[in-house]
Amino acid sequence: MTDSAGPSFTVVIPTYERPASLARCLSALSRASMARSRFEVIVIDDTGRATLDHLTSDFQEIDLMVLRQDERGPAAARNAGVAAARGTFVAFTDDDCEPSPDWLHALERHLKGDPTQVIGGRTYNAVVDDPFAEASHLLVEFVSARPDRTGARFFASNNLAMARSTFESVGGFDVDYRRAAGEDRDLCDRLHRAGHRMRYAPRAVVAHHHSLGLVGFVRQHFDYGRGAHRFRSGRARSRAGRLEFEGASFYARLLTAPVGRVSPWRAGPLMALMALSQVAVFAGFSWQAVESRRGGRARRADGGGA
Repeated sequence: MTDSAGPSFTVVIPTYERPASLARCLSALSRASMARSRFEVIVIDDTGRATLDHLTSDFQEIDLMVLRQDERGPAAARNAGVAAARGTFVAFTDDDCEPSPDWLHALERHLKGDPTQVIGGRTYNAVVDDPFAEASHLLVEFVSARPDRTGARFFASNNLAMARSTFESVGGFDVDYRRAAGEDRDLCDRLHRAGHRMRYAPRAVVAHHHSLGLVGFVRQHFDYGRGAHRFRSGRARSRAGRLEFEGASFYARLLTAPVGRVSPWRAGPLMALMALSQVAVFAGFSWQAVESRRGGRARRADGGGA
């Protein structure tokens, strides 16, 4: 139980049909070095079914709440978690992640110094024998290591923290992102435009256990492309302005990102997968562009305007 002042942190975890992974995540949080009274955990089950209510008794050592929603996606799930939060700070991770024992303390050290900051921790691929997972991790790591053309730094939502008031001040995640693709980039962009400093915390460590086969790898990056189109379109409609596409040098660096990071015999296949990821991203971006144009024509035909 928490003390009368309430917890310092609320950990928000969206989940969808991955009970074994979720149990591993909660077990990791039960080993947190932070005192149990100083943090709470809110799990949001996006299946809408009462299949996870047993968790509160299975993990009595942590202050745990389980909420349900009917397949509205991870962005809406995280917003629901924050709406129920009591913590001064909110920390986001995913059901396929395993935070280190010192994760919350590492995030707190930064946020206590400046509560207006947005903190992104270090995430590493824990599925070492899966080249698809490794390539996907390298891509996300490459993108998050540098500011984009707006000057914003991108932090993935599986290792992200900020003051609850900061999150609420920009309206939280955009619930129109129904898939796990682009909603964290959009949030980071809005936080940056609101003047919040984006700071990397390498000691806030999370292990990512997300196995991917070829089909899953292509589907994931196809969805990333769809999310990228939504992000660019939304930004163009707002006062933030239109984004320019990255130049050839960006893609050259991305495709060669494995070089020097892994052994030479692994670098070649990973570079091929990096190239495949960009083909899938382009396909998803193009598909979403066509769908958006169709939707716009349908709205105009119905008299809804542009």
